[in-house]
Amino acid sequence: MKIICVKNKRAQSWGFDLIIASVIFIIGFIFIFVYLINYSPSANKDLNELFSQAGALSGLVLSEGAGGIISEGVINQTKAEEFYNLDYSSTKLSYGVYDDYYIEIPGFKIGGNEVGYIGYKDESIAEKVAVIDRISVYDSTIVKIKFYVWRS
Repeated sequence: MKIICVKNKRAQSWGFDLIIASVIFIIGFIFIFVYLINYSPSANKDLNELFSQAGALSGLVLSEGAGGIISEGVINQTKAEEFYNLDYSSTKLSYGVYDDYYIEIPGFKIGGNEVGYIGYKDESIAEKVAVIDRISVYDSTIVKIKFYVWRS
């Protein structure tokens, strides 16, 4: 008779284990469900798109080819001034940048006056800004050039 009682207790403990496992499974399922509802892939997509545009812009501008401002490994003042004087909308179109941008070059001068940047400089209303840093030589000095691309 003692053996029969032990069997009954084993069945009760097995049932209790099943209930605990079910509760853990349901809690895990609810956690995953809530995470998937709150996950917003569009936020990352927008930022990745901005970084992609900033990377492409930096590669094209800091090249020696057409549209680039580099000659023999340094920033060419004449090319930089030509780029500065181009129409902003046409540069966006030709460089494949669909959002607003500006390029910050420390010490950048036009006609002897320090300007410091190329592009449209007003990211104050932007929610997301992609910034890419590049190193180059300007006016015999190593400078850190920042490429800003943002969506307002």
